[in-house]
Amino acid sequence: MAEPTPPTKEGYTFAGWYSDAGLATPWDFSVGTVTGDMTLYAKWQESTTGIESHSVGVARAYPNPTTGEVTIENDGAEVFLYSLSGELLKRTYSSRIDLSGYPSGVYLLQTGSKTAKVVKQ
Repeated sequence: MAEPTPPTKEGYTFAGWYSDAGLATPWDFSVGTVTGDMTLYAKWQESTTGIESHSVGVARAYPNPTTGEVTIENDGAEVFLYSLSGELLKRTYSSRIDLSGYPSGVYLLQTGSKTAKVVKQ
């Protein structure tokens, strides 16, 4: 069986095919034998592709998770809000960022040399 083109999923990187739902047994297309209908499971890893970051530090953001406003300790530095796909959503100098207008998911806040991952419920 020929290996299909890897699938895509926004905000994630495809990490291989597996023969079990627990993603413990990778499927090797070069040696695997298909004798009937079967299900393969895709493994995904969160990706921050497209986000320019020179950051090594972790910023403190709270409350996290949040349903609306989140506060980030930014020491007056500019704050950038990114989607996981790398889209710049907002730039501000404010330490309070209102996420209530954004869909649920994971976002990145970057300020100075620090980054925080924020979960919007």
